Amino acid sequence: MPTLLIDGHNLLYATWALFGAHWEDEHPRRAAREALIAWLLSRLEGEGLDTALYFDGPAASVAARSPSLAVVYSGGEGAQRADAAILRHLARLSADARAAPVTVVTRDLKLARRARKRGAVVVDPVAFCTGLGGLPPDAAAATGTSVSVTRSTPVPPPPAAPE
Repeated sequence: MPTLLIDGHNLLYATWALFGAHWEDEHPRRAAREALIAWLLSRLEGEGLDTALYFDGPAASVAARSPSLAVVYSGGEGAQRADAAILRHLARLSADARAAPVTVVTRDLKLARRARKRGAVVVDPVAFCTGLGGLPPDAAAATGTSVSVTRSTPVPPPPAAPE
């Protein structure tokens, strides 16, 4: 089954237009995380993806929110803890010759570069959300990204940017 690894806070910051109403004190806290989880459940169920949604968090934990969506809090201290957890997950998958394709959703350039080195396809969060019908097609075009989300229901690409 194809695997989807999502850099949760990175996606929330990149898609304020979609989740900003759930922010608290100008940050994507619990309500925004829960809104993202609900949104993913409504769009990815039945798509045949093994999805892990990563967040930084003081205590390491994994909660299965559905048979195909796990929410992972990295645990530990310091910055970029979720990034490190995503890379560890990629390393485990890379070690398995039978592993299906992996897509990482992030706008973090360092994480994207490292994920590509491990064989993952990287998708920008705005393109990801646009491809799943959460943002208007011009949102991806405005950021210079393209929609490249694989799903059983075809998603049309965003219109070409005006010249």
